[in-house]
Amino acid sequence: MARVVVVENASGDASANRIRAWAAESGVSCGEGDSDWLVLLEAADNHGYAAGNNIGLGWIADAGEASHVWLLNPDTLASPSALTEMLARMADDPRIGTCGALLCEMDESDVVQCFAGAGFHPWTARPFDLGKGVSSALSVDHAAVEQKLAYVMGACLLASRAFLEAAGPMDELFFLYFEEGSCLAEGIFS
Repeated sequence: MARVVVVENASGDASANRIRAWAAESGVSCGEGDSDWLVLLEAADNHGYAAGNNIGLGWIADAGEASHVWLLNPDTLASPSALTEMLARMADDPRIGTCGALLCEMDESDVVQCFAGAGFHPWTARPFDLGKGVSSALSVDHAAVEQKLAYVMGACLLASRAFLEAAGPMDELFFLYFEEGSCLAEGIFS
């Protein structure tokens, strides 16, 4: 069963109330139960992106039914085919534990933010976003991108259950950025 898990990370902006109201108006079951399609979890305090994700990942692990988990930032707009394409890529190679997608700039949807994630400069010890600034209309050599990929960007990340069990929770020492960097990729792009 597909399920949506939302972690309201103590934003202080009444998001949880707006989500509940939308669910009620839309006839969507919303709560924290196993039978709810929309699971709404409220953090008592905001301890950052990694901690918020860990709340959701913990609930999902306890539910024990997910073969894959799709992490999306709240400001990420996904194309209707994104999840299907990422699942297909992971099915092509069972060694893949995480999969990313083409991310475009919000204000300029024809400009690439990154091809799934980042590469790594060994001489400067700094990551760089793969494909940053190029046109999203360009043809992409997925195999070449996967060869350069050091980690998948957390804004849109699909992970297998096996990967999540092996990797464990996100490192909460990273409040906002680079927490996904500990999830090294093996060949991932959709």
